[in-house]
Amino acid sequence: MTNFSNTVKDFQKEYRKDSGVIFRSIILEVLSRIIQRTPVDTGRLAGNWQAGVNVSPNTINDNASAIAKAVIASATPKDKVILANNLPYARVAEEGLWGTASASKPESKVTSSGFSLKAKKGMVGITVNDFEQIVKEAAAIVGRS
Repeated sequence: MTNFSNTVKDFQKEYRKDSGVIFRSIILEVLSRIIQRTPVDTGRLAGNWQAGVNVSPNTINDNASAIAKAVIASATPKDKVILANNLPYARVAEEGLWGTASASKPESKVTSSGFSLKAKKGMVGITVNDFEQIVKEAAAIVGRS
């Protein structure tokens, strides 16, 4: 988490003037990637991604992803934005805990090695790995304007 925080702080120093716009665009891109990587069966899991500004969302709302964008729009670089999915199986999808195959329980048509075939490496962790690139891309866009 230290590298994540340092990346944001370094970014804010360099782009102080545009930091609000860039900050919100980074968070929106992170949210967008997480939603895109969320396995979709009924759409409920993808639709429940929520954002909170200085507070952790603690509800279940199947249309939360649309509301999250409005919440993020109100955030400033001094705020802590928390993205959460409170469905009980969100962690299962992220960490590949659907269960593994055995002689008595072969792989299903929708899972492999505990992960959904639609999200073979989870959703959040791989987006966090993209964070530095997301920041660079946001800075480059502002640098061009």
